[in-house]
Amino acid sequence: MYVSDRVAGAVTVCVADSTTGALGNCSAPVTGFSMPTDITISGSNAYVANFGNGTVSRCAIGTDGTLAGCANTGVLNLNQPTDVVVNGSVAYVVNFGASSITRCAVDAATGALSSCTDSGATGLVGPIGMEIKGNHAYISNLTDSSISQCAIDAATGALTCPTNRHYNGLGLFSPYSVTINGNNLYVLNQGAAATTTTALTQSTITRCTLDAATGDIVAGSCATEADVSVPGTSPTDWFQFNRMVIRNNTAYITARSINKVVQCSVNATTGALSGCAASTPAFNAANGIAIR
Repeated sequence: MYVSDRVAGAVTVCVADSTTGALGNCSAPVTGFSMPTDITISGSNAYVANFGNGTVSRCAIGTDGTLAGCANTGVLNLNQPTDVVVNGSVAYVVNFGASSITRCAVDAATGALSSCTDSGATGLVGPIGMEIKGNHAYISNLTDSSISQCAIDAATGALTCPTNRHYNGLGLFSPYSVTINGNNLYVLNQGAAATTTTALTQSTITRCTLDAATGDIVAGSCATEADVSVPGTSPTDWFQFNRMVIRNNTAYITARSINKVVQCSVNATTGALSGCAASTPAFNAANGIAIR
């Protein structure tokens, strides 16, 4: 398990227990990143979106899972990148600052990124997270609390985002990321810390159903996960969910505000989340997460 620490500018590698899924055996963090907002694994390469300096780093993954040789990929003209998604021979970088997505070719042998250009995605409003299923990309728009569904051109990887697939009536609140497992689409709603004038709004997770044939979000299918919480936190402790990965009916969720990874069970039939518990290892503003 790879967890990016946004404040420390680092990535920590942990091992998930094969029976319980619990995290442990965490290595010393690999440093040198700039506000790493997410990390993505593709083969023997790890890609890190550096929000702080507008770059993407690529690291080699050793046979023991450790990261080495982390260096700037050289992708230019990024604007506050928040996510990297690799889909075959194409990599997508989400630019929060420009409300755009950059598309790059991925070298099959080295993992290097090249021939980067705008993906063609339109209608994005502060995009921050992205997931792909089949020939569709799903993008969380933080600024207008919506999800954009874009078609992927099979030949070029270009994105086309029709206006009638810009879902802004799902009851979301500053959606930070999206995760897909089967036909379930999970949206992590950021919530908001309390201020002198505004009450605390805890982070929540919305689960929607994707139509297996069209990839569309099924109308009326979205609902807040009722059994997702962080045991051991008081009602006044703000927990902010950021990213989530699912493996073997276990969900791992970074909770940046409490410096933990929250582990929940995933119902194999319905996709519902339950039995959540915070990890023993503590992180520093855990934000991105990937599993290999």
